[in-house]
Amino acid sequence: MCAAINIIEGEGVKAIEERLRQLLPSTKVLRQPSLRFGDGNLYKPDIVVYQPQTNHILVSDIKYACMAFSSGDVHSDIVEFQGWKAKMREYVEHVQREPERVLELMNVPMASIPTVFGLICPRWPVPVPVEFDASLAAVDYGSLTSHLAKTGELPLAELHRWATDRPDVPVASSVREIAKEVIVGDWTYRYHVLSP
Repeated sequence: MCAAINIIEGEGVKAIEERLRQLLPSTKVLRQPSLRFGDGNLYKPDIVVYQPQTNHILVSDIKYACMAFSSGDVHSDIVEFQGWKAKMREYVEHVQREPERVLELMNVPMASIPTVFGLICPRWPVPVPVEFDASLAAVDYGSLTSHLAKTGELPLAELHRWATDRPDVPVASSVREIAKEVIVGDWTYRYHVLSP
């Protein structure tokens, strides 16, 4: 079963890579590169994009999260996002320290140190409150490709800023997860809600 899932996900990443090549024609795109850094560890992000005009690198992982149907699903997605963020932060930090590892695979000489961004890209919208730092963002694949189809190719920093701010979805940044509890006799029922 796991092998079948890997094949399905691999085909999905391939399709996304091909679409990004169309929408970002001046960039170089790598699909699932094997990146071995100075610490000896091997990293394999789903997609890495280099934009020569801006000297920016975008490292992205495609996620196949299920759509949330209940509050338990939302809570699970929030927890899962924390793991995705940690993994993406690790990718970004390694590429920032050793960008030549990525550029060598693209046959691009390193003239100056590139700016690196991380993008978590779920296949479907995942409406959960998640805080990101300056180098990380998340946006679903449909919104990303729709935005690029409307705007045309953007500098990767501008694309990252759009994914972070999402001016087309102003409510998303105002929602937070709040822990609640109800005391019922001698036990306590604990749950989470989303609230502005």
